[in-house]
Amino acid sequence: MSFNREQDQHEAILGALHHLANTIEKGFLDMADLQAQALADLATAVTNIGTAITAEIAALQAALAGNVPPVNDSPAIEAAVTNLNNLAASLTASLPPATAAATPAAKPAS
Repeated sequence: MSFNREQDQHEAILGALHHLANTIEKGFLDMADLQAQALADLATAVTNIGTAITAEIAALQAALAGNVPPVNDSPAIEAAVTNLNNLAASLTASLPPATAAATPAAKPAS
């Protein structure tokens, strides 16, 4: 504290603004981390769905190839398998390549 009241008030305001700016910055960094994690979780979920579709297609094709009764290996089933294969490929192709877990952004010097 100094003997100049205006100077003291000015320094108190600057200190409060600095604290506020740091708090806002931390909030934005935290939100960015959460958003990156949510996108990674979504990509994982979509990948898992694509993997499940692929497994179902493989099981259907195995049943058709083995001619296990009462499976009817009609052209309609073959067309459905082709459509499912195309869907799985499209789903997988729509995802960005897998990346490592999101790392927090570096904090600039205060």
